[in-house]
Amino acid sequence: MGRKKPVKKAPAKSPGKSKSGKKKSDASTSDDVVQAVRKKLKQKKRDEGNIRLLSDKGVLSEVKEWIPTGFAHLDLILGGGWAVGRASEVFGPEGSGKSALSHLAIRSCQRQGGEALLLDFEVALDPDKMKQLQIDAKRLIYATPTDIEEGWDIVWATVDQLTAKPPKHPFLIVWDSIAGSVPRAELDEKSSSDAHVALIAKAMSKGCRKMYRRIAKVRAHMLWVNQVRDKFGGSSFLKQTETPGGRAVKFAASQRVDCRVIKRRRDAGQEADPTGYTIKTSTVKSRLFPPHRKAEWVLDFTYGPSPEMTMWHFLIEATIIKPSGGGYYKVPWTDMKFKRSEWLKVLGDEDFRIGAEAVFAEAINEHYLPSPEESEEEE
Repeated sequence: MGRKKPVKKAPAKSPGKSKSGKKKSDASTSDDVVQAVRKKLKQKKRDEGNIRLLSDKGVLSEVKEWIPTGFAHLDLILGGGWAVGRASEVFGPEGSGKSALSHLAIRSCQRQGGEALLLDFEVALDPDKMKQLQIDAKRLIYATPTDIEEGWDIVWATVDQLTAKPPKHPFLIVWDSIAGSVPRAELDEKSSSDAHVALIAKAMSKGCRKMYRRIAKVRAHMLWVNQVRDKFGGSSFLKQTETPGGRAVKFAASQRVDCRVIKRRRDAGQEADPTGYTIKTSTVKSRLFPPHRKAEWVLDFTYGPSPEMTMWHFLIEATIIKPSGGGYYKVPWTDMKFKRSEWLKVLGDEDFRIGAEAVFAEAINEHYLPSPEESEEEE
């Protein structure tokens, strides 16, 4: 038998070259996949924009805008404020400033040029307080839904209109509150005596699943206000409170903020009547910034949720503003002396306000932002 001739192997083609001889980019395979999938989606009459490279523009999950909370130091621990295109939940016990925080968000949104929808399930809105906060009533849509299902219908109709006519500025949707909203089945007189298990959770879960993409596409932010309720049973060593609405809201919210009253403000001694509360807010969840950070602000009985009075108390507690005797205070950026009751009046002077805000910004950055040494340790 003759010897077999050796089989010559074909030279391996270089995967990095195209027909023209030029090197292909590293993302060429990804580009091909994207184009192929888009072609398939087009054949099935689906949205071709549902798939793209992460480097492309218009990624829905990317947060480019923020609605300020109204408090500069709270914005710091949230990463910028309320993230446009996402959902957030503010929860806490009664009287802890949850609704007040949502009202400040409405004011901030309007000051950015945007508008807002307020779903008031508790029918407890005080128009005078909204005027006091300088909220433009003509750019605030106010709804009092009968039940949760009607509330979601209002939200979807609003989103449909925003889709048809995209807004030039962010749009805020406030749901106040989840615990105060009623499922439609509970309103039925025939079934009012029946046992309804987890109806709020089921209704919220259904709405949340439809919400993610639609909110992101219309430059809107969904802000839920919620309460805390006692849990029955279980170990006494575990947390004994829970927020109504099931787990869907917790998963859907990119930011969750817990509000708690930590002390009553008395500016003229312990015998005087309280002038407000100090509220501690904790970021128990954040997909956009390191969570579990805390910030304190003042809910004043006269001025409401007041960034100005929060600034006042913070600068006093930081010993930047110091008592000068006779109920007067001295500030370092001017020679003026004044009383607490005159603080808002002196802030009306532009030069004084600029100086106050500059000192306050430096103080909160030093207090709330990690130092370079701490950042190196975390890394």
